Parts: sequence; C-alpha cells; structure tokens
Amino acid sequence: MMYDGDSRVFFLDCDPGIDDALALAYLLARRTPLVGVGSVAGNVDAARGAENARRLLRLFDRGDIPVSVGIDAPDGAHVDDTAASFHGRNGLGGVSLPPGLDDVGSSSTPDTLRSLARTYGDRLHIIATGPLTNLAQVLADDPDFGNRVGSMTVMGGAFSVPGNVTPWAEANIASDPTAAALVVQSDWNRLTFVPIDLTYTHLFSRKDQTAVRDLDRPELETLCHIVDFYYNAYQDRFLGRYIPLHDPLAAAVAVGDVVVETATRGQVTVCVDRGERRGQTTLSHTTDGKITVVSTVDRQCARVLIDTLAAHWR
Repeated sequence: MMYDGDSRVFFLDCDPGIDDALALAYLLARRTPLVGVGSVAGNVDAARGAENARRLLRLFDRGDIPVSVGIDAPDGAHVDDTAASFHGRNGLGGVSLPPGLDDVGSSSTPDTLRSLARTYGDRLHIIATGPLTNLAQVLADDPDFGNRVGSMTVMGGAFSVPGNVTPWAEANIASDPTAAALVVQSDWNRLTFVPIDLTYTHLFSRKDQTAVRDLDRPELETLCHIVDFYYNAYQDRFLGRYIPLHDPLAAAVAVGDVVVETATRGQVTVCVDRGERRGQTTLSHTTDGKITVVSTVDRQCARVLIDTLAAHWR
C-alpha cells in the first residue's frame, strides 16, 4: 500500500529486535513519512538499538531518516532476560549488517520527540514497539505532550492472556513498568494498545517467508536471514513453523493499513510493585475511557506485510 498523501508524519520508537526490523521494513516499503527512528533499551540496550536501526536503514537505502539514541531503564535492568534467545545477542538474529551513518547528532530520543511535537503538533503520530522509557521521560518534563501530538500506538500489554516473559507481564511493559504506568496515567489525544492477546493470533509462516524470498531482492533476502533466527526461537511454541508479527501489526494499525474491528475503551493500569505481578496490565472498561485496547482487526497482518513488500520491490 502506498502512502496516501495526508499530512500525518510518524516516529518509530523501537528496540530492534527482529520484529522491529520487520516493522521498519514494512513502513519503509509503504513509503510512510518517517521523520525519525528512536531507540530504547529492550531487546538490546539503547545504543545497540540505535546502531541496529542505522544498519537497517542503510540496508533499505534510507539513510536519510535520522536515528536518535534513547535511554535505558532507570534501574539499568530489564525483566526480559530471554531477549537474546529470541533476537540473538546483537538483536538481529546474529546477522551482521554493514554499519549505517555514524553521525546521529547530539539529540536524545526524548529531546527529538519534544522537538518533533513542536514542529508537527497533532500531525505527529508515534509508533512505540519497545518499552516506554523514552515516552515517560518526555512526559515527566512535559506533562501535556500527549495532548499536543496526534496519537501513539503501543505494541504492548497482556490483558486476557498470560504474559510472554512472566505469567503476568508482556515484555515491553515488564522492561520498564514505571514508565508504562506514567504513560497510561497521562492525557493523550489518542492512545492505542495492540497487545499480545491479538499479536499472537497474527502469524507469519515459513510459506509467507518463502513468498518474500521469491521477490528476489538482496535486501529482502537479508531480512529473511534475520528472521530465520526468530523461527528457531519459537520452536517450542510454534514448532519453528510460525512467528508472531507483534511489531508489524502495531505499525499496520497505526498507519491504518489494517482496520480495527473490535476494541475496548477504558483505563489501563500497570502493576509497578516489586513482585510476581510486576508489569501486569489491567483494563477497566469505562464510558469515558481514553485508552483503546484493540481486540480484532479486519485483515491478517502477514497478508498486509507480503503485499506491501511485493508492491514496493516486485
């Protein structure tokens, strides 16, 4: 799908990460107007995440998109100690990509977000596919930030299913529950969660991967090589035949390529207590709720992803 020429611009706050790499490839293929990519600590530390983003942008010949380095969780530790087993030690399945541009400027991701909000106002839409550490920092300094941007779509949370790093918590929220709690307590024009309740029902099969490989593009072959690691990581859950499209689905919801069919509006709370439920997300339905948690969408994300890549690279 091609960008439709409206006035929206997007910022991707991510922790690349194999599914982040898929989301970025998808956004680039549809010519989404990305005004920046920011890193945050999650699957890898923030510095490595920024390096991965630069390398991916070079792979797809989009080194013109600026990358900023975000911040690590305040305590310097993350609940998700299994990230390397799912994404590889370098975050990209152990695949070594040529370096991207070294010059990322002196602006941190929170500084960049504040600057973009001043420039674009409600035209700015944020896609957050990692922990919410950067956004919490922005809100701590500028509590009205959420009212000045158009929207934020978050890949995160587990509401009616077990978590994927603990029985209670999803990885992005568990990595920095305090940040997530501040985000959901703040005012936003529009705040949407795409949780693992939904993303685990949107799978990318080996046949789907073959369809991408058959496009016969070297950059897509490299992407598929990165994704190979993810299939192996999901051997126990999906027998190595499928992977979930966590971050690509959140990106597709944010840009409108998949349409939300059912969702619940209400108030989200995040458990910040030190204990087994730390990072648990709970949704309370309220008539005046300002947060949307998506339950179903109109299309399978795998089809959207393949069609978008094919339209751009065929």
